[in-house]
Amino acid sequence: MTSATSTTPSVTTTDDTLDPTIRLERSLHELVQSHERLLELTVQHRAAIARSSAPELDALVRAQHTEIKRIAELEQHRRQAVRELVGGLPRRAPQPTIETVLQRVAGEVRERIGGLAERLRGLLTRLQRERAIVQRATASLVSHMEGLMRQVAASLSPSGAYAASGRVEAPRQPIAAGLDVTS
Repeated sequence: MTSATSTTPSVTTTDDTLDPTIRLERSLHELVQSHERLLELTVQHRAAIARSSAPELDALVRAQHTEIKRIAELEQHRRQAVRELVGGLPRRAPQPTIETVLQRVAGEVRERIGGLAERLRGLLTRLQRERAIVQRATASLVSHMEGLMRQVAASLSPSGAYAASGRVEAPRQPIAAGLDVTS
């Protein structure tokens, strides 16, 4: 694992005095950076699962949580800039497409915003794929651990009375038992 700690800088797109086009570009740039960090943390998470390293998993999940919170903040700033660029959208209205936004932006900024949006789209696709792999790996690890717990429970309960599933099962081996009928 290279680094489980997130060195996320504070959100820098909050200056409402800036032109919404500049704020949108900055938001997209920071979203790309945050998603790159999240992708790296997800790859590290996958490796930590393969090693069954609980301390690494804990640190990585915390770092991912921090990055996801940052992405949520950045997304709010991006949405606000888009709302201002497109103009007059109610707060709960669906977000316009990037093509709609780019129609309101000219020149080099338009190319940069379009490039950042495309890069972000690609990162989101890769991140979605990696997170699905991590989800399957986690399910596999949990299933393996449950199997081990069932084996331990079965070995500690020869009567089968306390099965890991919570069901009463028939004994797996004869049980030595006696009943005192002399009193």
